[in-house]
Amino acid sequence: ARARGDWDRAATVYDESLTIARDLAARLATPEALRDLSVSLDNVGAVARARGDWDRAATVYDES
Repeated sequence: ARARGDWDRAATVYDESLTIARDLAARLATPEALRDLSVSLDNVGAVARARGDWDRAATVYDES
C-alpha cells in the first residue's frame, strides 16, 4: 500500500502492526521486540510525514 501511495491503507496496516509491536514489547521486553517496535513507529511516522501530518510524525519519531 505504501509503495502504491495508498496512504489510507498503509496507515491502517501500520497502525495494526504498531499495536501488535507495542503489546509484544511490553510483554517480552527483549531487544528484538523493542527493535520491532521502533521499526513500526518509523513506518507510522513515514506515512504521517507523506500525508503532511507533521505532529503525528514527530510524536512517533520521538518515541522511536
